[in-house]
Amino acid sequence: MENVTVRILRRSTTLSWEHDGARFHIWEPIPDVLCKNPPEGTVYKGEGYFRTRKLNPSAKVNAAMIAEARATALANGLYEKAKEQKAQEKALEEQQQRDAIALQKKKDNAEVMYAAPIHERLDKPIWPL
Repeated sequence: MENVTVRILRRSTTLSWEHDGARFHIWEPIPDVLCKNPPEGTVYKGEGYFRTRKLNPSAKVNAAMIAEARATALANGLYEKAKEQKAQEKALEEQQQRDAIALQKKKDNAEVMYAAPIHERLDKPIWPL
């Protein structure tokens, strides 16, 4: 078993790995389908290509493979790393949204400011009126 990874998506977590020349992944916390895909970089209908196969995760061989992948992920702290990465991505996204809102406010204020005549924009006149 190689390249065990954990990714957190919007509402689920994927546990994926490579084994015997194929990629496998399962969604957690409810593992109802185990997917088997061709290796990364396999050309569509090229050598080594096969359509995605949906396997029964409770089959004895599949259950053992899933247990090994989970044990590897837990031993290497992959779930915690995925949570940290997701938190960082969320913080970055929130900061980008705050920056976009601030920029839009500046643009809106500039439009309002320059829409008024100059004597209404100045605190004190630059020449006597």
